[in-house]
Amino acid sequence: MKKVISVVAASLLVGLSLTGTADAGTHKKKAAPKSCPELNRLDPDSDGAMTLGEAKRRALVVFSKINPDGDRTLELDEVKGRLSKAQFMAADSLIKDGRLGRLEWLILVKKTFRAANPDGDRTIECDELHNAAGKSLFRMLK
Repeated sequence: MKKVISVVAASLLVGLSLTGTADAGTHKKKAAPKSCPELNRLDPDSDGAMTLGEAKRRALVVFSKINPDGDRTLELDEVKGRLSKAQFMAADSLIKDGRLGRLEWLILVKKTFRAANPDGDRTIECDELHNAAGKSLFRMLK
């Protein structure tokens, strides 16, 4: 009986060690994202990558900050330096009233975030913040 248990235990150990070595080459850890001052300004947890959820939370804070009249909409003059007139008009897609509501602002942030994330990993890293859409996202969220 002891011999049978020893053989089974040895077989399991050999099987586990073979499985471990076979998988070792297939699983690659993703390198930690490189951070930069611009991203650190926007990334609340400073992990070197901004998620869409973090971008949306930041967008709501910015919305309130750049809306001094508190009328729950952004007018073109309130987004000066953040959006061009063409971007503003394109974002005014729901009601088309010459103002951006919170939902329109969040939709624009989401679209810009996705455009800035060409690798599709659902996070914005430092290098992505420096492409054209990334720069636009940074202007919107700074």
